[in-house]
Amino acid sequence: MLVDPEHRRWPEVLPAVRFALNTAPNHGTGHSAAYLTFAREFRSPVEVVNDLRTIVDQENYMPQITPYLRTFAHHLQEVRWQVERQQEVRKEATDKHRRPGPAYKEGDLVLVESHRVSQAVKWFSSKFAPRREGPYRVNKQVSPTTYATNYYTGCPRTQRQAKTG
Repeated sequence: MLVDPEHRRWPEVLPAVRFALNTAPNHGTGHSAAYLTFAREFRSPVEVVNDLRTIVDQENYMPQITPYLRTFAHHLQEVRWQVERQQEVRKEATDKHRRPGPAYKEGDLVLVESHRVSQAVKWFSSKFAPRREGPYRVNKQVSPTTYATNYYTGCPRTQRQAKTG
């Protein structure tokens, strides 16, 4: 399909691509998406045509399906455990590169990052704009990484800016 000079055959090829994606085993779970969704693997068109199985009678249906359901429930439990384990591994790997957030106390003076957007019409470039505003006084801690602040005017830097501005 990709080397075909005309890429107009997608409607013909897409079902085969989708079948391949749904039946490919996932590295994280160890099972295909089809198995986890429908509790069985999809049968290929060749298997459907050449299948010699007969229709199961209603009387022996339950005894045959019960062990299968137990096996499937066991597989789902394994998948849950595997996914949780991989989430923990990813979290540990990510947390190695994280640093703890700043710990400010009430009354501390802080600068707040400003994220200004360039405006070509007004001849304003965010590249040359100040990166931080302030100082601000910390009033209280709202969450582990969020603080309520008030603008602080008693700083010499602020007074200089007020006089020149």
